[in-house]
Amino acid sequence: MKYVPSRIETERPTNRMHRRDDPNATFDICVGKSQRLFTLNEKIFTQRSLFLRNAREQAKRWWRRNKAKMLAEEDPEVFSAYVSTVCFGVDFLKKRIASDAGVDSGLMTDDEDKVEQHLDAKKAKTVRFMVDLYVLAADKLLDPVTANLIIDVLTGYLKDIELDVKLLFAIIPYFYASTQSGSLLRILTLNLFINEMCGLWAEDVQARGLPYEFLQEFAVEICHLQF
Repeated sequence: MKYVPSRIETERPTNRMHRRDDPNATFDICVGKSQRLFTLNEKIFTQRSLFLRNAREQAKRWWRRNKAKMLAEEDPEVFSAYVSTVCFGVDFLKKRIASDAGVDSGLMTDDEDKVEQHLDAKKAKTVRFMVDLYVLAADKLLDPVTANLIIDVLTGYLKDIELDVKLLFAIIPYFYASTQSGSLLRILTLNLFINEMCGLWAEDVQARGLPYEFLQEFAVEICHLQF
C-alpha cells in the first residue's frame, strides 16, 4: 500500500524553512582558546555582521564541526561586549565606561601623584578595550553599524576626559598596532594628535617611541593644513 502523508505532515516546514522564518532562531559560536559558548539570535546578528551571515549560509556541518575554531583567536570578553553593544547600543557602552571610571576601592594611598597615575592607567585601559571592540566589529565581523557606534562613543569619551599629552603617548602606539592603514581609528588618532601636539618638534615626538608610520602621516596632514 502506498503511503500518503497527512495534511499536517505536508504542511510542516522543513528545518531550513524553520530557521529562516523563525525570528527566535539561534546559533552557537565558540570564542577564544577557552571555547566560551555564545548563543546568538540568528536574525539580528546575521543582519548586522557580514562575517556571521556568510558563515551561517554555509553547510551545517561547518558550524557543527568547526564552530570551536571559528573565533578561536578572539577575546571572549571583547566578543561579549560586542554582543551587548548590538543588543543594547550606546547605553551599554556608556555603562561599561562608567563602571571602569574612578579610583579603585583597593587603592590605599593619599599620594596625589599615584592616584593620578592610577586614573591615567584606567583611562588608557578603557581606550584600549574600545579599540579592541572596534577592530572586532569593523575588521573581523564586518559590522559597520556597530563599528561606527563604537567610534562615536569613543570620540565622546576622549573629549569628556580632556585628553592630555601623557594619555596620547600611551594610546597612540596601541591604535597603530591594532589597525591598518586607512582605519577610522588612525584618522581619529591623527586628528587628536594634531590638535594637541602641534607645538612639539618631530625629534621630540619620535624620541618618545611613537611609530614612524604615524610620524609620516602626521607630517602629511601638517602639509595639508599649511597649504
